[in-house]
Amino acid sequence: MTVPNDRRVDGRWSFEDFKSWTYGDSNAELFDDQYFEDPDALDLNVLSECGDAGILVLISNQNCRERLYFADLLVLSLCSVFRSDSGLPFHFSRFLGIESREAYFDSVLSVAERVYKKCEVINSMSGSTDPASRYINRLWTFVMTK
Repeated sequence: MTVPNDRRVDGRWSFEDFKSWTYGDSNAELFDDQYFEDPDALDLNVLSECGDAGILVLISNQNCRERLYFADLLVLSLCSVFRSDSGLPFHFSRFLGIESREAYFDSVLSVAERVYKKCEVINSMSGSTDPASRYINRLWTFVMTK
């Protein structure tokens, strides 16, 4: 899909918008004034629209614009696998009692599913010869040994 170079993307970007931009098919402003006002908004947009596997697709392109930005974002996202503690089955306040068995198991399963998806992405990079994947693997190894 080729996008005209003058295409403007307002508001949230989709995975296809990011893909077009990183491949050089769009000259829309990714790091515009809104980014400098709230860089977390862009990070959250990338993570929610692309996910870990989508970001890996973006940086797998050797000519990806801002490849390092996307690779760093992927590493930070993958490191969240260590923050997957599902906690105890109590409501926000322990005085409200214990959650239902179904609600607790659903939340634990949801966390486990999210962790497993991240591990699938990590595993898919393990044998890659792509420089971006090797960079991420080096960062991952560094994080794992600390």
